[in-house]
Amino acid sequence: MRLPRPKFLAKPRYRFPKRFYAIITRRKMTVLVLTLAYTYFILMGGIYIIVNKVPAVGFTHGGLTIVFQSLNRQFGIEGAIAAFLVFLGAAGMRLMNESIKYVEEPEKSSTYSLAGLVLFLIAIAGIEYMISLKT
Repeated sequence: MRLPRPKFLAKPRYRFPKRFYAIITRRKMTVLVLTLAYTYFILMGGIYIIVNKVPAVGFTHGGLTIVFQSLNRQFGIEGAIAAFLVFLGAAGMRLMNESIKYVEEPEKSSTYSLAGLVLFLIAIAGIEYMISLKT
């Protein structure tokens, strides 16, 4: 459906140069990378780490530890690993969602679905293991 255009408004005939499209594409990629970095920072508890001056890793009698033995505290590396596992699970969910688009290609669809399921299960198992270490 075309919207009616008043006669006194001329249709614009300006063509953007190819360089303009390259700038827009680079800008979109930059915004995407910055958004993902910001999300990772928030998921890993970056504000908590800055405010509470949390150490990166801990040392116990047994040696180096990456998981704080309390549910309401964390080390820096623990937050980073947890955020990575959340991103891994999100990538798995995305792959499983992508497999729905290729119903007509069963091999591609099943490969995407299996890879997504494996990534998701690795993420869930990793998060469960980290929680079991905390308690």
